[in-house]
Amino acid sequence: SILTGDILNLPFESGYFDCVIDVECLYSNATNNTKKIISEIFRVLKNDGLFFSRTFTDRMYLGESPQMISNNEFINVLEGPLQGKGFVRLTSREEIPKIYGELFAIETVDMIEFTDLGGRYNTCEWIIVCRKNYE
Repeated sequence: SILTGDILNLPFESGYFDCVIDVECLYSNATNNTKKIISEIFRVLKNDGLFFSRTFTDRMYLGESPQMISNNEFINVLEGPLQGKGFVRLTSREEIPKIYGELFAIETVDMIEFTDLGGRYNTCEWIIVCRKNYE
């Protein structure tokens, strides 16, 4: 069955999952909401559970004139893979521990990069694997 819920208030009990997988969800949330989402993911993970996150890096192609509304947060992306997606937050390497490392032990950070349309657009993503710390 499929369950629809609010990522800021997941409809699962604490310690429910062994692993949570994020594929391009966090990038569409401001940093403050992303931290709330990560807190909720932490809550629903079992002790020693894994969190896998795939999110766009600050090397993403956003075209010539995206409107930056704060550090690495944009609206009105008119070109490239994120064209028309609304709000976009890119993540620099330096931001990863600030966003993910407050609750999680970051196990690995890798990057994948590829192009579209004969090299016209660059897509660059972080692959982040974290483990739930517990005491």
